[in-house]
Amino acid sequence: MLKFLRKYKTWILVVGGTLLMIAFLLPGNINSLPQMSGSGTFMSVDGQKISMADAQKAFRDRQAVDAVAPGMTDALGVDPEIDHWILLVKAADQLGLIGGPDDGREYIPDLAVEVTTTALRHGLDRANPQDMEALERTRQSLELRLQNAGAQLRMPDREIYQALANFRGVVRMIGMYSSMGEVVSLPRVAQEARRRLDQGIVDYVFIPSTSYVHTVPEPTPEEITAHYEKYRDVEPGQGEYGLGYRFGPRFQLEWLTLSRSTLRSAVTVSPVDVRKAFMQQTPGGTEEQFQAARPEIEIALHTAEVDRLMQDAATTVRAEIAKTLRKVESSGQYRELPPDWMSQRPNLDAISAAVLGRLIESQGLRIPPPAVTRRQDTWLTQTSVGQLPGIGTATIRRGARSGSFSQYVGSLKELAGPNELGLQVGVPGDALTDRDGNMYFFTITGFKPAGPAESVDELQTLIVSTLKRIAAFEQLKANAEAYRLQAIAGGLEPLAKPLEDAPQPATALTIRRDVGVTRTDQLFMDQVLNSDAAKNAILDAVTKLDPKADPKTIDVSQRTLVLPIPERLGLAVIVVKGYNATTAEATRWRDFGLARAVGSTELREAAGADAAGAERGEDPFTLQTLAKRFNAELSVEHKSMEERRAKEEAERAAAAKPGTPAGGAKPKIEAIPVR
Repeated sequence: MLKFLRKYKTWILVVGGTLLMIAFLLPGNINSLPQMSGSGTFMSVDGQKISMADAQKAFRDRQAVDAVAPGMTDALGVDPEIDHWILLVKAADQLGLIGGPDDGREYIPDLAVEVTTTALRHGLDRANPQDMEALERTRQSLELRLQNAGAQLRMPDREIYQALANFRGVVRMIGMYSSMGEVVSLPRVAQEARRRLDQGIVDYVFIPSTSYVHTVPEPTPEEITAHYEKYRDVEPGQGEYGLGYRFGPRFQLEWLTLSRSTLRSAVTVSPVDVRKAFMQQTPGGTEEQFQAARPEIEIALHTAEVDRLMQDAATTVRAEIAKTLRKVESSGQYRELPPDWMSQRPNLDAISAAVLGRLIESQGLRIPPPAVTRRQDTWLTQTSVGQLPGIGTATIRRGARSGSFSQYVGSLKELAGPNELGLQVGVPGDALTDRDGNMYFFTITGFKPAGPAESVDELQTLIVSTLKRIAAFEQLKANAEAYRLQAIAGGLEPLAKPLEDAPQPATALTIRRDVGVTRTDQLFMDQVLNSDAAKNAILDAVTKLDPKADPKTIDVSQRTLVLPIPERLGLAVIVVKGYNATTAEATRWRDFGLARAVGSTELREAAGADAAGAERGEDPFTLQTLAKRFNAELSVEHKSMEERRAKEEAERAAAAKPGTPAGGAKPKIEAIPVR
């Protein structure tokens, strides 16, 4: 939570506002409320009981805030457990910082300003008609979400405004703590303004090591083995150059697809049925009325027939699966499978034939059998499962709740332990449906838990490629000054030309132009330069230039630099084109909460320096700190969540110990990006 305190207003502008601007264009998605009804005790605070009904109300209040301003409670650091929200509101209320519903209603315009400022990425100019139009659109979006939240949560406006007032009080409380160090020297604030707001405008070309791998020798077997041993148990992205070959959980799958489009193309609607439907809907209707209504009726009848056939086919699939599953005993939501189960499990090819036979028998349809797809020759990560064509975009529904296919796979008993979804290896899972109405019946046929790479053989090709790229990168670094001198003499264009001696036809490199670089831009998306090391190096060079001079009049040798980019194994050759230095006026105009940020940072640094064993250095707004302060007995929900986290942590620790079965899942191999 104290990360938020460091950037109190920046959080609102960058995180909360960005989430709001995205979410404003999406319909509300309010989950069903947890079961907290009854007269029992949810938790206790300072010896006073918080009833289930009180907890339910607190949950609804937080839901109201999330519905109006999605992401803001998360960005503020509020834990998922409702215990945290209850304690935060209590703390703010004790300080007299929570107003009534009017205070919540008055928060809407302020929130609109903050969100609009984020979208514009500059200070709101009230004299600029475009800025004011954006502000009005944001305000209207907030009001619309407010109305929708009331309808979906069945809460009157007054209660929603009070929920916003509670949240505003919590924000005020945290802001007060943040502003305790706000009194700082103006030179210190000016220094922070320059650090945050100074901007360099650059052109650059990125030279990847892949362009030069043909110039380096093949690695020796000893080098391959040493590389494998060094990174086999390192998480992807965590080793030098972003290397790491430890695998995450992996899966093998097979699935049957009931294609809605196939049935749609095979189904025809009888003119007699169309006429009959019209007569039922419009008794005594004229021929002219019939002809006008006919297209809509045909579509409705056709859709209804396709729906019926899809359900009929799905029923056949489920019945065939049930025939096989009746052979094994149940244990709760799971099955007690015999050792040879994988040879007995439901046969999707036979089920596909049964579905086709049923459709032919009942409807006389002549269509291809439902497709059966298998991914048993390769292991899929949970991420790659979600990227599979068709089934990867499908979802599972349980009552009012839904989840993606990759999330469902993550609930596998062998991976997540026993849970309510009941998914296990070798047993077909629940049906999935994609946005086009296609249905998927799948079985996880193989699973490997997370673990290190099992042998050098499975990584041989990747390791050879990586070692050659590293060697080429080292050559690039050794020649960095030569590239800089070449850019000074002839610009970036010669560096971007395809290599003449490449063994395969090469393409020209891309010259990125007019890239604005600051040290702290959280929305900076340049893939090559978006690292603190690169941005700081560029700004260090930029700020040595005279901000009042025309960059073209400054010697190009002073404006050209070469940066190794280790995480991408390449060189960035950069030419500075402009320097937007921060002025005193800009510091006043662009409200980034500089004084507050500087002061609160210094306050926490001081607190941390002398906080050994003292509570002064603790974050005062975490659930644990508030629970201690209020002598709170937290809810059963929180305790069960803590137990589950502890169990998962213990299982991860056990899995990481030497001697753990090495059949484990191969985490996804994050190869270094290849040009």
